[in-house]
Amino acid sequence: MSSRPAGTTPVEFSVHARHRASALDLASGVAVAVLLAGAVLAARPAIAPAAALASPPMAPAAALNASSSLLAGAVSPGGAGFGFFAVQRTTEYQRPGGPAIPVTDPATGRTAIGQTDRLFINAMMSRGFVTPDGFTMEMRAGTEAAASAADFAKAPAVFAVLARDGGTWRDDGAGWYPTTALPGMGIDLATARLLPRALGRIGSLTSAGADTVNGAQAWAYTGTVAVADYPGAVAADGAAFTDPAVAVKVWVDAAGRPVQLWIRARNTNQTVYDLVSETTVTFDYSAAPPLPRPDPTAAPEPPLPPDPAAATANQ
Repeated sequence: MSSRPAGTTPVEFSVHARHRASALDLASGVAVAVLLAGAVLAARPAIAPAAALASPPMAPAAALNASSSLLAGAVSPGGAGFGFFAVQRTTEYQRPGGPAIPVTDPATGRTAIGQTDRLFINAMMSRGFVTPDGFTMEMRAGTEAAASAADFAKAPAVFAVLARDGGTWRDDGAGWYPTTALPGMGIDLATARLLPRALGRIGSLTSAGADTVNGAQAWAYTGTVAVADYPGAVAADGAAFTDPAVAVKVWVDAAGRPVQLWIRARNTNQTVYDLVSETTVTFDYSAAPPLPRPDPTAAPEPPLPPDPAAATANQ
């Protein structure tokens, strides 16, 4: 076991808007054990696979309501749960009529070397499972191009999160420790729990035609969803700095299952440029593995040394 520095709190990720930074920079030196890959599959039945899709399975609102009910059933007692693989890319855009975005030298992070109207900021990849018993997710550093499970397998690990048995834990590389600050970018514990509701509340729905997702046909629907129903569009606990409504696209297969979701949200903390996060979540309805246990645990933080100033004040 190893200890976190005394008095530290979980670190959330942020990127200076004017600096070109990759998620690899953010994750440098952090290692988290891969807990999910070797898990033994639970004996829960997976949701039925889809048949071929030749036309929209139903009207947009009915299709999304059916998907909402199906996903809610998957995480209800006795449900099969579902897996997900998410990729979030964050990019800064010049606003119409606004100033160009300065490009800084990656070596110094300060020296301006040019200007642009579009600046890639960072990317993150997440893989996890939502089950009736809880939630687990591992997050790894991404790149502008990385988008596959193969990319995830070789990417630097950042952290893992776990919710089960009424508790929540986080692992930054030194073992699990209990916390209520569970990070995430594009999808997180709170957002995953709200997914069934979010699917049923998408507004301005429009049918957008058939696409191929994971080798099978799926019908796409576009619309908008309130950030209150999808609070992690930018980041966990990021609803306060996300536009109230965000663009969404959902792909539904012939079995009525949501198989992919795309969401685009603007981070309102950036007031000079448009700082936009685009997340693609691909769902997996294979039988979910059992949730890991929070073991090994990080060593408890040592007690803080006495404060000499406080001791003097009490004399």
